[in-house]
Amino acid sequence: MRSRFSAGNGCDASGDDRRSRRRPLRLRDGPGILGLSDLDRNSHRHTAAREVQAADGALALSSLLGLACPSSGAASEALIARFGNLPAILAASRTSVEAVAGDTVADALGIFRAAMLHCLEYSIDHGPLMATAQAVIDYLSFQMGHLPLEQLRVLFLNAQNHLVFDQVMVDGTICEAPCYPREILKRALEVGATGFILVHNHPSGDPTPSDADCKTTKRLALAAETLDVHFHDHIIVAGARWSSFRQLGLLPVSQRS
Repeated sequence: MRSRFSAGNGCDASGDDRRSRRRPLRLRDGPGILGLSDLDRNSHRHTAAREVQAADGALALSSLLGLACPSSGAASEALIARFGNLPAILAASRTSVEAVAGDTVADALGIFRAAMLHCLEYSIDHGPLMATAQAVIDYLSFQMGHLPLEQLRVLFLNAQNHLVFDQVMVDGTICEAPCYPREILKRALEVGATGFILVHNHPSGDPTPSDADCKTTKRLALAAETLDVHFHDHIIVAGARWSSFRQLGLLPVSQRS
């Protein structure tokens, strides 16, 4: 039987991710567990700060395109008008960008995105994931946080919590992505993973787990336990915000130890 992730509120816990300026984000490492720690974090920004961030993004886009396409001022404004912000532009398909700004601009943004993605991937490919949880969140937010449709991704880990495989399992719709526990666990065994982190996005911008998210997570955790594959965490990303099932206490008890 397949389960589905769907956007919307549901579980009895706040879905807001937490961010502190004083303490770095860390992964909580213990016998058999890998989870996000620091429960005092809060990632959402005040409205004024968001407006400044949006203006900075528009300026960065204009400057970037100015290097590759000196006459790209109109293209920059058109892209902001169409997609809303720089992260959403970088998450958009090449076809969508080309339709708004032409192939030269689409090529330039594609190169920029590839360079950024390489840097983020490098941070999580070298060493155990608990070395820096912020690198994991940055990578996932860049890859999935601004996608217009839901996507289900799995980070497969070995016994030392090194990333052995990163795979998009399902591309869904605007409000749901089907989850197939059998396929996830089959892939874990194929790549020799001893554990995994499940990730999906909420295009709505709200990372609060829904009832469907919670039910599917429970079903997947029970299936993983029978194969002795550790379900480290389920992370939901939504724009620059995120939530962690382990942090919120929503993983089944058997997967928390």
